[in-house]
Amino acid sequence: MPPPTEQAWQALDAAMRRIAAEVRLRAPGARLVFVEYLTILPERGTCAATPLVQAEAEVSRMVARRLAALTVQVAQETRTEVLRMATLSKGHDACSRVPWTNGFPSPGVPIAGAPYHPNLAGMTAVAEALDRLLAK
Repeated sequence: MPPPTEQAWQALDAAMRRIAAEVRLRAPGARLVFVEYLTILPERGTCAATPLVQAEAEVSRMVARRLAALTVQVAQETRTEVLRMATLSKGHDACSRVPWTNGFPSPGVPIAGAPYHPNLAGMTAVAEALDRLLAK
């Protein structure tokens, strides 16, 4: 799968800014928190749960880094907060001993839930981290 186009990145940037503006408009006192995606791939390599060729894995890592950076930039510029789940979930990628995301199903590697999405442990980690952030 090819990486997103610049037009797609610009559209995402604009959409996130519209969300922030609309929340501010409808609920001026609201506390808005963008939640980053969890880390799906290990920093290097792949495993049976992530059957990608090296080039696909590198593109996926680049997309994840750019998405995290875009989220932080938009949050800073719109005076919102970011729950840094990409950072908090490092070491819990789909290839780890305690993954917070599903890999891709294949013979002998079944998953419970959607491929490359958070599993129960991952969503629990998000909920707990969000609870800690909101308690501040």
